[in-house]
Amino acid sequence: ATDNCELISLVPTGAMAIDFCTDATITITWTATDKCGLVGTATQDIIVTGDAVPPVITAPDPLDLECEMYSETNSLAVDDWLDDYMVMDDCDSDVAVTHDFDATTVDFCVPGPITVTFTAIDDCGNEATVDGTINIIGDTEVPVVVAPAAPLELACTDDDPSALVAEFLDSATATDNCELISLVPTGAMAIDFCTDAT
Repeated sequence: ATDNCELISLVPTGAMAIDFCTDATITITWTATDKCGLVGTATQDIIVTGDAVPPVITAPDPLDLECEMYSETNSLAVDDWLDDYMVMDDCDSDVAVTHDFDATTVDFCVPGPITVTFTAIDDCGNEATVDGTINIIGDTEVPVVVAPAAPLELACTDDDPSALVAEFLDSATATDNCELISLVPTGAMAIDFCTDAT
């Protein structure tokens, strides 16, 4: 602003809060006042183009998941995969991303893909989704059972045959590449000390 004598003030007025989520035209008025109280004004617009463009989100590469690398207490492989998405937005530098993965759907007895949907929402509510895949590799390995190293020899003269049998049965072990549910002995458990038997 200029004045032929002395300019006292130049004050802009108008809605100065800009919402980049909505198209808008904001009119600014500048008011100039000189020493004599004479007032001059001028106006101009700020044209705001609202953000209507959704984020761009890319899902992680498919994850092949075997039971050896997953359990209720150690799911780091899945956690890392869920955080491995990429998201970009023209305006929002911190886009919120969620997913619908449900750990209860992981069943290594039922191989196949699990679809996980990632959802990205920017500050203006623009939304984008993308699907990722976890491939469940089914468990095909049988448990490994290790029987006692030597047979149990019993005679009626033993102090406590029942205790010896119980100890013998408990000495077997089993391992499984996924999760061992049970180890159950079977066989004729009634012992007749009147007859030699194996």
